[in-house]
Amino acid sequence: MAKQNSELGRSKGVSTARVAETVMRLCLCLLIVHTVLLSHGGALARYFVSKVVTTPGTLLHFDLVNCDLQGAEFYVNGVCLGTLPLAILRAEFVDKVPVWREPPAPLDRSEIPESLREYLLSGRFHPRGESLFYPIFDSLFDSEKTEYYAQVKYQGQWCYAVRGGSGGGGNRHKHQGLEFVCPAYEQRLAQLLDLARVNDYQVPQAWFEAMETYGRDGVIALLKAVPEEPGMNSLLDQMASREFGLDQVHDEATAWQAFERICHAVTKAKAYSTEGLEGRAVALLAPELPVAQLTRQAIGLVRRTNSLGGKMEWQARGKTQFGVTYEGARFVSSLGRSNRYIGQRVDQPPVSGYAVAHALWCLFEQGDSKVNDAFQNHIVPEMIGKYYPNLPWYPFFSAMGGSAVERYLLRQDWESDLKQLTSPDERPRLDANFQTWLSLCAQLESEAGERFRQRHRGQLFQMADQVDPIVRFKELDFLFVNLDRGTDSLALQYWPRFLNSVLTERIPPFKQAEVLFDYLIKMEPLAEPQMYVDVFLGATRQHDLEMGLKKLSLLPLARRQVVCDALKNAVMQDVSHLEGRTGSSEAEDKHQLLSALDEIMVTDQEKTQKLFDNMSIRKSSQSPVNWLSQSSEDHPVVPMLAHSDRPDLRRLALYAVEAHPSPAHKILLDQLLLDTDPEVNTAARAVEQNLEDLANLSPETLRAK
Repeated sequence: MAKQNSELGRSKGVSTARVAETVMRLCLCLLIVHTVLLSHGGALARYFVSKVVTTPGTLLHFDLVNCDLQGAEFYVNGVCLGTLPLAILRAEFVDKVPVWREPPAPLDRSEIPESLREYLLSGRFHPRGESLFYPIFDSLFDSEKTEYYAQVKYQGQWCYAVRGGSGGGGNRHKHQGLEFVCPAYEQRLAQLLDLARVNDYQVPQAWFEAMETYGRDGVIALLKAVPEEPGMNSLLDQMASREFGLDQVHDEATAWQAFERICHAVTKAKAYSTEGLEGRAVALLAPELPVAQLTRQAIGLVRRTNSLGGKMEWQARGKTQFGVTYEGARFVSSLGRSNRYIGQRVDQPPVSGYAVAHALWCLFEQGDSKVNDAFQNHIVPEMIGKYYPNLPWYPFFSAMGGSAVERYLLRQDWESDLKQLTSPDERPRLDANFQTWLSLCAQLESEAGERFRQRHRGQLFQMADQVDPIVRFKELDFLFVNLDRGTDSLALQYWPRFLNSVLTERIPPFKQAEVLFDYLIKMEPLAEPQMYVDVFLGATRQHDLEMGLKKLSLLPLARRQVVCDALKNAVMQDVSHLEGRTGSSEAEDKHQLLSALDEIMVTDQEKTQKLFDNMSIRKSSQSPVNWLSQSSEDHPVVPMLAHSDRPDLRRLALYAVEAHPSPAHKILLDQLLLDTDPEVNTAARAVEQNLEDLANLSPETLRAK
């Protein structure tokens, strides 16, 4: 016991000594902190506060969403943070960038270049460059007031901020999209396109080298020109061939080597687009690729992944296009540029997997029997085995048909599944990554699919009842699969139910006519004129009805005439059920509706004639000179101006000819060079000289950098 007490005493002594030492150290630290605070208290407090408030670890992403000024310098509140695109920790940002309590003054209009005052973005709206500064969204800093303003400098010149941009993100990643315009950059790119036009799209290698310096901007500019200028299509194909060495392809082996180069490139870029150079190269290469090898790649991807979603879809040139990005990368399309700031999950396919899917789909669309067999007998069965019970939604899944798909879909326990569709609050996402079995079966394009539609018609209508037709109208596509069945088609039989529900409970009045007309147009040619009249009779507000009537312009002209005649007869009889404009009489309301229907019947040729007439009497709402000087297409009014008997109108045509020197416009120029009016002849020769100077311009001078 004495020994134990002795050891306990020594233990207490040691503990007491350690406590005393700890207290002495704490006092020393407090003394140091007190001394530092006396001399640097403000700076130290700001440092600790900034670290707490800004949540260390949050990453801010900045990039340009409307252009691709490669190597552009990025400034915030006068501090250069690097080049775009830029990722920076929010704590580092706050530490480097001072706060501006007052926003910078906007530019005086006289300080804005004239070319920018009339600048028209690709979206055809008019954002003005009013400042060199772009306000950064408050949400990036959890602030109630903007205190940070971005600037962009490209090749030593400040760029002009325009309205637009985007922002968002989660707790760890926040994104700020910026919109800036560099007029000199835009003009050089436009001249490069004009250089191709004046040379009938036959360009030297130096032209491609110059275009490649514009990166995605060059590809987007060409894509947007393709619908009006098929010659641009060839240039895109040549760019894709140059990018991925398609000229080296001679057999299946070299084709596969080129395909692997594409896969490597998109993996590095973390993005894929069917409209981009990579997608165009895959489409060109697909007929040369070995189907068996593509099939093995596809099966391997299915086995290694748990989800095939994550892509974005859009329509272009009558086809469905898709793109995918990971980790903030961007892909290009004819609509512009898109990105998704998400990370790639381990169970998602690599970007290169979408190149494999695209190659197979290209071959399927071309009617390749080997690919059809691969889908039905190998790839789809693998998908069924892997993704059961949540098959991903892809258009080809139900479109492919095949015994495996039918057997799988039609043997499910439908009675149990259908009992779940009882609550009106349930709104199944029919076009999400995991399509409901019911919708997939309804879209089977086979006799088995038709038998299913007939047997489960009631349940299909019940499911359609639950779809929001404003935001998810596409989810009703299964109703229009069997229009060839006439009166037995789902769409025609569901119409009375759809009309009643839309008018009584489903959506607000301002959207009713638009949604109902959308349905009828999609149901053509089964839609009867009286059905359009029923929409008119069910409408409650005249303004909303007029907005919906604009949808009728989508109908073929002959059909449009029949429908409009029926609606005119109904309008002439009675409009008392409509809430008209304030202070208007019933006669005035009738006149307004009849005028709206007449406007729908106006053809493109008549619209062109009206525009020409307005230019002739100078009643155009916009300056003809400015509009024609910015022409980016072969507008049908230009030949009318060039062939006018008035010299002043013929001179107007020359503005469009010089702005857009297409082959058709150069033919007009040849005619105007023979004009007998001295002023027209002189102006035509000046334009001819300018275009000759352009044709002789070295592409090297038009590089982006």
